[in-house]
Amino acid sequence: DLVGTETVGGSPAARNRVAYYAGAIAFMFLLLSAAQGALSLMDERDSGVLDRIVAGPGGIGVVVNGKFLWLAVQGLAQTALIFAVARLAYHVDALALPGRWLAVAMLSSAAAAGIALALVTACRSRAQAQTLTTVAILVMSAVGGSMVPRFFMPGWLQNLGWITPNTWVLEAWSHALWRAEPLSAATLPLAMLALCAAVTLLAAHLLARRLARG
Repeated sequence: DLVGTETVGGSPAARNRVAYYAGAIAFMFLLLSAAQGALSLMDERDSGVLDRIVAGPGGIGVVVNGKFLWLAVQGLAQTALIFAVARLAYHVDALALPGRWLAVAMLSSAAAAGIALALVTACRSRAQAQTLTTVAILVMSAVGGSMVPRFFMPGWLQNLGWITPNTWVLEAWSHALWRAEPLSAATLPLAMLALCAAVTLLAAHLLARRLARG
């Protein structure tokens, strides 16, 4: 009576650890690859390509939206590849619930794309943007549980992790796939990822106007 038992998908502990790291590492690499893709904005500005595009009818908004969509699709493909390796090598059957997997993968990819664009457009130079994105992503990943599982962290650090998108991604994967829970249990983390994507994309639009003028 003193012990509580919670069923987590019925998978062995080792397989659950692999599943955890598949989601954790996938999002960290999503952020890193999205940051590299977003840095092309700086290259296009320095080469003069951005000025010619902005002179068109769509303006800078078309450029930002195009980058966002490309980075989100790239992130979705990258997430699929990581989980495919987890399935083939470690028998992590994440695609047993394909609809849930797709929902988390799409929103996490969109959030990573928005964060990368917001960080890059906030900078004045490519070197500054590269440094800022690398430091910010590593700090978010360390605090949010992408490097070390959150249950190994002290309580204050676990609470601090809630301000990072990494924690919400891990919560979304946990509720949607690894725990014996309905999809409604993942509503809050999925909503937070959608909000993160929307807010950072809006910030990227506002900051990119200054970038285009510069």
